[in-house]
Amino acid sequence: MAAVGGALLAALPALADAPSHTVRPGWGEWWLPYNYAKHGGAIDSMFNFIFWLTTIVLIIVQVVLVYFMIKYRHKPSLVKGKFIHGNTRLEMAWTLIPAVILAVLALASKHIWDRYRYAEEYDTEKPNGNPRDRRAVQVERRLSGQR
Repeated sequence: MAAVGGALLAALPALADAPSHTVRPGWGEWWLPYNYAKHGGAIDSMFNFIFWLTTIVLIIVQVVLVYFMIKYRHKPSLVKGKFIHGNTRLEMAWTLIPAVILAVLALASKHIWDRYRYAEEYDTEKPNGNPRDRRAVQVERRLSGQR
């Protein structure tokens, strides 16, 4: 129960009102805000694809789970099931299909990340002649009474 309360407490900032200029019509505050970045469209598209893919898989798994719970529920007239050795082809399929899906998502995400990270507009500054070399700048703000 404490874990549920902690999760709800952690979610409270997400439930706060969003600024009106960031709220899209339709889904409003419950979905992605407007895209202000040049590379945001690709990132939003990848997010939407992953979201809907996982939503569809979740629904299918839950429907199949409920179906088999009802089909194989306990009945006094049924005999106890016998354990048999597993089905190797089935086990390979349910291992390889998610692995392939994850590999495709990883490669697509890397492609989007590389387009964002190594975009040409960021290559204009070449501190050491290397466009990939970036310098961090520390910004410090001193509050009154503190040193």
